[in-house]
Parts: sequence; structure tokens; C-alpha cells
Amino acid sequence: MFTLIRTRIIVSFISIALLVSTLFIGLGFIFSYEVEDGFFRFILNSEKEQVESQLATNQTVSTHYPFVSYVASIDALPQPIFSVLKEEPNRTEFSGDGDKHYHIKPLSSGYLVAEVSEQLIVRKNKGGMLGFALFFVTIILLIVLLVAWLLAKRITKPIKTLDQLISNTASDTMPVGFSAQFKQDEIGVFAKALDNAFMRVQQFIEREQNFTRDASHELRTPIAISVGAVALLKETTLSQEQQVLLSRIENAQRDMQQSVSGLLAMAREQDYELSDIKLLPLIEQAILLHHKLIENKPIEIEIEVNVDSTATINTNHDAFKMVLSNLISNAFHHTNEGTIFIEYAKNHLTIRDSGCGIDKQLLNKVFDAGVKSDSSTGLGFGLAIVKRLCKRLAIDITVSSDKQGTVFTLKFASD
Repeated sequence: MFTLIRTRIIVSFISIALLVSTLFIGLGFIFSYEVEDGFFRFILNSEKEQVESQLATNQTVSTHYPFVSYVASIDALPQPIFSVLKEEPNRTEFSGDGDKHYHIKPLSSGYLVAEVSEQLIVRKNKGGMLGFALFFVTIILLIVLLVAWLLAKRITKPIKTLDQLISNTASDTMPVGFSAQFKQDEIGVFAKALDNAFMRVQQFIEREQNFTRDASHELRTPIAISVGAVALLKETTLSQEQQVLLSRIENAQRDMQQSVSGLLAMAREQDYELSDIKLLPLIEQAILLHHKLIENKPIEIEIEVNVDSTATINTNHDAFKMVLSNLISNAFHHTNEGTIFIEYAKNHLTIRDSGCGIDKQLLNKVFDAGVKSDSSTGLGFGLAIVKRLCKRLAIDITVSSDKQGTVFTLKFASD
């Protein structure tokens, strides 16, 4: 759960104030009890001098305080004192029946006993003292809360400023040069480091944008010229060996066009525009585009795609066309005979071939860049581009394969 730094600072201050206040209240009560006991010890010590003098001169024993009395022997002590003193002879403070409380002082002959229940000021006023302490603790907590809130607000203000500055930045730009407005403290150092990082990222984005723009022109132009040259060359008289070589060149051009188109599409940062498109025409276009891959092969194509509204999907036309074209060309390339089955039902598009299947060691890595089978003539980037395009289009793509063929399944998001 997300916790604000301001809240954590305030809670920390309040916790420390509560802890310190509790300790001081406890120490205050301990000090009060100790002062009270010291007062009784002082009285008994002063009475001891007088009583010892009276005993030495065989005078009648008398004390200054009515709550202090003289007991000649241990047996004459009150029962609560007598029973405890036998086991703890050095003890001088005892609790009696009810609310009675005793302090004793041993003499050369007998004991001085002070029954001080009426003089226990702390016990009688403990509730009032506690209420008084809690009142001042409340005042202290309010002061601490105010100080903590002001301090937390002051500390978090530059953090909030930094957050708003970054959050309000447009998605196609990077905030740079903002660190100068922050003080030279820890947050200022962090802002400076973040500013430098954003500056490097902005420079990297500019280089990538320039590369994408230049590559789009510099790569597409020679490919288009090469395609035109191959088309003209096919109209000339060629030997069978030359036709085979020309076919390989044409297939390599097709793979290169797909790879370049896919890579350039992925290099674009902007989101794809989505629209409702008919699925069946896209499938037919992809089949026509790659039909030469299955010329002279005993292959049948079965398509089960309804022509009503259930075959309409919401996606980006150009990006999904690349996905579909790549998957269908793969199915054509890796199938030598049998059936290629294309079905769309319940938001799932399935493309199943009857090829030799994908090696089990490659199946888990089939969407990684550069991974391809020994029989593949491509560059190994096709399925990696398909995976990334599907992620951008919110399409879940899965693959399964065995010796009877390979199945690619595209699951579209439900409306």
C-alpha cells in the first residue's frame, strides 16, 4: 500500500512524542513514590533518636506523630508485618489489610511502626496526577503534530514539485533543465541526476528518431528498386536454374520487406490508431501476397471465418496486417503438403499448418529475436516482431507444436 512520506514523518514524530511522554510520566510517578517514601524514612529516623533516648532513660515512649507507634517486640507487630518480616528480615515497607500501609524502623529494642495509609498523597491523588499528565501530553502532541506537519510539508514540497513537473510533461517530450530550481540538498542532487538522465534519454530518443526516419527512406528505396528489377527480370527468358535463383531472390526480398516494415513499425513510439476492420479481406490479401510460396505444393487452404459482424475486429489495420502476413507466410513456408487451416471464432484466430513442427528446444524461445530453425531461410526476427506488435495491440498470442504441425492462436480483447 502506498504511503505518503509526509504521513510517515508525522507518524514518526507522534510516535516519538508518545514514547518520550510515556517515559516521563512513568519516571514522574516513580520519583513521586520515592519522595514520599523518603519523607516517611526521614520521620522514622527523627523519631528513632527520641525513642532511643527515652528507652535509655527508662522513660515512657512517646512520638511526635500520631501515626507512628512503638512496638517492643517482633511478636507485637501487626500480623501482616510479622508474617512477612520472618521471611524478609530487612524489609521496611509492608501492605496491610484493606488500604493500610506500613513503614517500620528497627530499634535497639523493638520497632517503630508508621501506619501511613492516610499520608499516602500519591496514591490518593494518582488519578488527578495522571489526568494532569495526560492533559499536558495532549498539548505536547498537538504541538508536535503541528511542527511535524509543517516540517513534512516543507520537506516534501520539492518532491511534490518534482513529481508534478515530470507528471505534467507531454508523453512525446522529456523534461530537461529543471534541476536549477531546486536547492543544493539531497533532493537537489537527486533532481540534478534525474535531469542529466532525462537529457541523455532525450538525446537517445532524438538519435533513434533520426535513425528511424533515415532508415525508412534509405532501406525502402533500394528494396523497392530491387523488387522492380526482379519483376522486369521475370519477364525475360530465363533458364530453369536462373528461375530458381530469381525465386530465392524474390523470397529474400519478401522477407526483407516484412522485417523492415515490422522493425520500423516497432520503432515508432506513438500509440496505434484502432478501428473496426473486417478480418476476412485481410486474410485473403495475405494469402494472395504469399501464394507463390505454395505453388506446386499439394496444399489445401481451409478458411472458416464468418462474413457477418463476428468477423470484425478492433485493431490497427497496418500493424495487424503485418502480424497476419508473417504468420501466414510462415505457415506456407513450413508446409510441404496437407492442409493449412485458418479459423476465427469467439475472439480467437487460429492458424494451423501441417508442417513438421517446431523443435521442442526452440518452442519456448520461438518469439525471441534471432531464433530460427535450420530449415528457415528468414532472418529470425519475424516472430519476435509479431510478438511485440501483438503486445502493442493487446493481442494474446500463443503457439503449440508437434510432429503433425504448428498452431498459432491470437486472442483478441473482448469488448
